[in-house]
Amino acid sequence: MKSTDLAIALSSTLGSIIFFSALEARSQPSSISKSLEEQAPNISRSSSPTSLPTPFQTDEGDLRYPAPDLKAPGANPSFDEIGTLHWELEARPFAVTVEKGDFGWTAEDGLKESVMGQLSNNMDMLEAMREDNATAMRRQLVYHNSGLEEKRKAILDGELNTLELPDFNGDTFQIEILSSTRMTEENHPDELDNGYIGGRVQGQPSKVTIGMSGSSYSIHIQTEDRFIDIITRKNGEMIVTEHDPVLQSAVPSDPCRFGHGQGVGEIIN
Repeated sequence: MKSTDLAIALSSTLGSIIFFSALEARSQPSSISKSLEEQAPNISRSSSPTSLPTPFQTDEGDLRYPAPDLKAPGANPSFDEIGTLHWELEARPFAVTVEKGDFGWTAEDGLKESVMGQLSNNMDMLEAMREDNATAMRRQLVYHNSGLEEKRKAILDGELNTLELPDFNGDTFQIEILSSTRMTEENHPDELDNGYIGGRVQGQPSKVTIGMSGSSYSIHIQTEDRFIDIITRKNGEMIVTEHDPVLQSAVPSDPCRFGHGQGVGEIIN
């Protein structure tokens, strides 16, 4: 066979493989579509779905299709550029039942599916909360007027050495700040008020780590018999989660996950 004939034959065969592979892929529901449809609360699919939306590419290079015609737990659902479902975050959705100092505690059970839908504003965060429920004992939404966002510069400059943070149902932690690390100008010129804080709960053996990025804090408080995560949201809100310390000790560290996954570290006496 001539080289030109061979090239034509190979090209034709390859084209057929690509065509039928694409046809088969389009005929199968995407894993993300199935996951959203089966797991998201209050999500329904139209009885007469439209054609598949624009595909997006995963980090592994695979093409995926977001599920069409979804109704998310919040208003104005949309997909971002990588196919994650988002919805509008409702500001301060629950009533305050306990108020003390700069904090107001709500009564809703944050471990319930319907409440988690209101605490989250995208599918990644909702899924992370579901995974957290494997070790979580309770979760509560707390409002604050503590000026926490404005205090970060003073903390990183060493001008503030204590910080009050919410526990559950009207209780608070007094945090003693022992160390702080600011993002360097060389690597993060626009993030000089971002960084990390190390400390402990005053008056008891404990360990506290606080990460600050953008307008968010990710806080981990560990005592001899408790493990608590706190993450901040917009509108002066915090989500406080307490984990079973025995179960949490088996969780590998993953600082990139929603407010949790730090495992259990060394207590500071």
